[in-house]
Amino acid sequence: MMIKFRLVRKIIFFLFMLILSTAKSQYQDRQWYLYDGLNTVVMDYNNDSLRIVTKPHYPTPTYTYSSICDSTGKVSFLNNNFSLTDSSFIRVQNTTDINTDISAPVTWNGHIILDFPNSDKVVCVRTLMENIGAMPPFGGDYFQTKAYLTYIDKYENLGLGQAVPGKELIQVVDDTLCLPVAACRHANGSDWWIVIRKFRSNKFFIILVTPNGYSVKEQVIGLNLPLIYGVAGKSMFSNDGKTFVFGVSLGNRFDIPPWYFDVFDFDRCSGTFSNQRKINIIDPYAARVQGVAISPNNRYLYVGLTRKLFQYDLWATNLDSSRIFIDTAAFNSYVGDMRLAPDGKIYITPSWIGHNLSTIEHPDSVGLACGYRINSVELGSACGAYCFPNMPCFTLGADTTAFGCDTISTVGLDIVKDVKSNIVLFPNPVKETLYISFEQTNSQFDKVSHAIIYDEIGSVLMEQDFNVSKNCFVNEDMYSVDVNSLNSGMYFIKLVNKNNKLIATSRFIKAE
Repeated sequence: MMIKFRLVRKIIFFLFMLILSTAKSQYQDRQWYLYDGLNTVVMDYNNDSLRIVTKPHYPTPTYTYSSICDSTGKVSFLNNNFSLTDSSFIRVQNTTDINTDISAPVTWNGHIILDFPNSDKVVCVRTLMENIGAMPPFGGDYFQTKAYLTYIDKYENLGLGQAVPGKELIQVVDDTLCLPVAACRHANGSDWWIVIRKFRSNKFFIILVTPNGYSVKEQVIGLNLPLIYGVAGKSMFSNDGKTFVFGVSLGNRFDIPPWYFDVFDFDRCSGTFSNQRKINIIDPYAARVQGVAISPNNRYLYVGLTRKLFQYDLWATNLDSSRIFIDTAAFNSYVGDMRLAPDGKIYITPSWIGHNLSTIEHPDSVGLACGYRINSVELGSACGAYCFPNMPCFTLGADTTAFGCDTISTVGLDIVKDVKSNIVLFPNPVKETLYISFEQTNSQFDKVSHAIIYDEIGSVLMEQDFNVSKNCFVNEDMYSVDVNSLNSGMYFIKLVNKNNKLIATSRFIKAE
């Protein structure tokens, strides 16, 4: 009877955790913190419709260039170009500030915060702006030169978060870079691809980020960006992760063609671009790509070129021929950055500074039926061109058609190690018996009570109670689990103690 009670209790506990995990996928982008010189504007979507809240700044300014919400839809971590802050708008414990030696330049769209299902980790991609002086052909401008990863354990420091020791500021790229940073969830539904383009180049840095580590590869595709092109602009993935759009603004020369931006196909499994298409810009005086957005159905691309708004059909054979001119913005409302919101609308900032946002009410509709409304949202405070936080599509899950696609094969590992606890799983892939050990003697190992195996969407498939099944005990630092009954595919495993406290997590592949 006691065993049955414990089993029921565990099932209830993990169903509760599964509900929370599902909720997370719905709420990470529910609050946007915008900034001006006097106030903080919060765009809140937690009631499935927009609510605008204007408040004075907290002890420190709460403007954000990236942010993420918790499972309740309340902001949990923010990046303000310099600091990573928690839900109390205080710098996250043990994190390091960057961009502290410059004042004016900021890395618009140059930061992004990501989380992982069934993990206690959050990772922030952060970029550094530096003055590279008179190095030709750049002149004396500031340029983005380095990209970092900061790992946060979100449950440490009484739930306010704390940087993971040794992972406070990991440099992953050191080069001259374009500002826009984009992210797309890996086909396994857990990890992330991060994409940053080299400045005035056709080289892309593609970073695979997992809860435990990262890898970096480079891909050269298409044409070099012309020397007149600047660093600011926008890059983003479609909501299904299959299309990537990259557009940056021109410099101060409008008289030197060509003017265009890029569209690529993207493989979420391998993290590889293909099929480059150019969208040509025919009007040089409207050639500043301030923002781009893609409709919820992944078909229509909206592009803001200074004061003009265009729509393109991404399903068309020829992108240029699919162009539809939507409208010219009012003089005080140039077309700035764009963001698809949880309510299904696309919001557009003014290109410079204004008190209103414009909207595309029906972005899945073709042409003028998209419902472009100028100055339709009153903020109650001023907003700049790039005041939206940079966010990925958090709701994108695993690609169920990409069988066997996981970061294990991507990064070339045969044994998966959890950095936090040195857990080792072998053989991996496994056919019948999975062995669990630690890389080194670990005082936590003798506290392991049971293992839980679950699939990519968080459904618990197996539980192994080591206290009951003594035959699972191999030696003083090794256990075994019979996984023969599982279908082939990718699975996750948790080791917990008798109080259901997490000790370690990892993943493995079940072979046929």
